[in-house]
Amino acid sequence: MSEQMGTSKPPNGHFYLAGRLFPRVKWWRSPKMRTLYFYILVLILTNTANGFDNSMMNGLQTLSYWQEYFDHPRGPTLGLFNCVMSVGALAGLLILPYMLDYWGRRICLVTGSLFMLLGVGLQSGSVNFSMFVGARFILGFGDILVICTAPLLITEIAPAQDRAILVTIAGATYHSGAFIAAWTTYGTLRIKVRSKGIIHPSISLAARN
Repeated sequence: MSEQMGTSKPPNGHFYLAGRLFPRVKWWRSPKMRTLYFYILVLILTNTANGFDNSMMNGLQTLSYWQEYFDHPRGPTLGLFNCVMSVGALAGLLILPYMLDYWGRRICLVTGSLFMLLGVGLQSGSVNFSMFVGARFILGFGDILVICTAPLLITEIAPAQDRAILVTIAGATYHSGAFIAAWTTYGTLRIKVRSKGIIHPSISLAARN
């Protein structure tokens, strides 16, 4: 049976699980199932936000007003701009396993999202190098809490018939965020900045809200 299952497709309207054949559920006909899939979609989009945040620094470096505002960073300074988000992610990774076991998935998702909102808010209003770098650190800390927790929760709550597909899509949405970041940069390329804020990251904050 197992050998046959591995070399043949299941009949229409069915799927294999643990060597057994099950009928597929038409989730769009059930209000509760539609709600569940909506929540899963929200979890999938967390990786889109991750792709936006991680790709944004590349875009910012093409903006003349950003370069002028931070005095054309080069060398170690530019390296810190780019890597500090990963440093924040490493810090979050040290405590994440214990948070997941003690508080559960939802608390970790909410906590990570709040840290990300704080980081994006501070980054959007950055007035100097230290504030911008600190904001990126906070953003990275919250980002790792969310992007490591969301796939776990998707795996746990997704119906077996679509679990593999949904988890795979969640991993692939990173590039959609990077795509949005690139076009956001293009859209803000000619904006004239009159205040001491950074306009481009504020779009990320608006998207999260």
